[in-house]
Amino acid sequence: MLSLSRALKEAEDLQVETRLVNPPLKPCFKLAGLKVAFRASIPADIYLDPGPAFGSGHHPSTTLAAEALKALAPLEGRSLLDVGTGTGILALIGARLGASPVVALEPDKEALLRAYKNFQKNNLPPLTIAGYLPAVKGGFDIVVANLVPAVLTTAATELKERTKGVLIISGFRQEKMTEMIGLFEPFKPKWRQSLNGWGCLILTPS
Repeated sequence: MLSLSRALKEAEDLQVETRLVNPPLKPCFKLAGLKVAFRASIPADIYLDPGPAFGSGHHPSTTLAAEALKALAPLEGRSLLDVGTGTGILALIGARLGASPVVALEPDKEALLRAYKNFQKNNLPPLTIAGYLPAVKGGFDIVVANLVPAVLTTAATELKERTKGVLIISGFRQEKMTEMIGLFEPFKPKWRQSLNGWGCLILTPS
């Protein structure tokens, strides 16, 4: 089985298909009850420069993962790992909701740099970014993985091993909900939602 780090790297072409369904970007919008803006001149909770990286906040899979984080709030005192962070949007939302420490994992160098710059813009408590999972030690209270199904399938065991509390998975079509629940057994669904044909789950160890 491929490692999570290698699977993430090989998913770059698959992510292109997902990006293509993004609607035109709005300069300011709400996500998980937080105001997100692409311009520093707009008052907001989070400032984001999406660039070409995935995670502008407009895709239904990102919206669902953000809502899952909101459903778990408050997050004070809970560590968070965002796997395949892209722009860093979900890590930023987790931090705004109180999670600490927050670690963002992204193997794509361009996206990694974009995420780092976005973290700097937001004056949040220190966020750690890493290219590959071996650079990150231990387990996390919350693990977020907004990834294409092929990567979720490859990474399932490693994601479960890293989860001490709850695991949020997103990035799959709604019709794959039952398949994803089976894939992540013995974890059990605590919360499930769908939006525009996309699905999201909060899973907990049995």
